[in-house]
Amino acid sequence: MAKKKIKRKQQYVKPKERTLKEWWRDQSARTQKAIICAVIAVAAVIVLGCVYYYGIYDDGSLRVSRDAVVGAQQNWLIGEGNKGKNSKYYHVANVETPAGMTLKEESLTTGSTSLRTDFSFGTDQEEISLYLCAVNDSVNGIVESVHERFASMVAQTGEITDIVTEADGSRYFCYQYSFDDDEGTHYAQSVVYYMPSAVASRCVLISASVSTDTADNYRTVEELLPYVLEAKAGVTLVEK
Repeated sequence: MAKKKIKRKQQYVKPKERTLKEWWRDQSARTQKAIICAVIAVAAVIVLGCVYYYGIYDDGSLRVSRDAVVGAQQNWLIGEGNKGKNSKYYHVANVETPAGMTLKEESLTTGSTSLRTDFSFGTDQEEISLYLCAVNDSVNGIVESVHERFASMVAQTGEITDIVTEADGSRYFCYQYSFDDDEGTHYAQSVVYYMPSAVASRCVLISASVSTDTADNYRTVEELLPYVLEAKAGVTLVEK
């Protein structure tokens, strides 16, 4: 009786993978030339992009070294683009001190550096003060939301006017309200005025404020607005 043959299962042999060199050798001369041209073109685009961004492209931002803008003048109004670790700064305008007022040394803003990004003006003869700063938003993009927040704040102890729009696109409103602290009751009033800058995504805030211990010292909008317009006349926008 013949022995029955046992059919053994064939062991799987993984096919040998082709190397890049072997694949390249199998391509036709025409295909090889086309691939080389494509690689060179992509590399050229990357190199030109780097040269343009780092050597030619100028987004208008200022060079900052040791918490100071290189070459900045005392009258430069500097705006902070994107607040944070990698924030950029821009020369938004030049600001002249309004007639009859003096520049206060302290700054109301606290950014990621010690750079001065606002101006405060005051006078010894009156309780009115002026404040200017660059805003990283358009006039229309910010005035409605700010007006809404102030309207909510003064709802119980004050009042607020409607927003007024001027011919050049500037928009403003006036609010007043009282508040209490350990020293008693205080009364605050301000005209909040936004003027367009040379860049559509930025504007300049100018406010004229009164802070007193009696409501009798409130001013009318017609009395406060000239202070704002005097400051506005001294703002020279940077076109870049």
